[in-house]
Amino acid sequence: AKKKSVAMHTNYLSACSFTNSDMQILTASGDGTCALWDVESGQLLQSFHGHGADVLCLDLAPSETGNTFVSGGCDKKAMVWDMRSGQCVQAFETHESDINSVR
Repeated sequence: AKKKSVAMHTNYLSACSFTNSDMQILTASGDGTCALWDVESGQLLQSFHGHGADVLCLDLAPSETGNTFVSGGCDKKAMVWDMRSGQCVQAFETHESDINSVR
């Protein structure tokens, strides 16, 4: 199999997770973004912008459809995203420090 590297993030990669289909992965980065990728082609499918600092973690919502994930970062926000639209559907901003784990 031919190896392929893909680029979108402009800083370190902090988290990576397969979606429910195993044909896509989500990544989080120190550049303040998350991204959805097609595993086979390496194509960027969707990017997620909204964090004001490094994104440290992400996790998929435990549902059949698998269209929602949460991310947390150095901006003290936990953000819930719709993977289809790329939009943040909810942001929680009550933490007093970095969010380095979500589940």
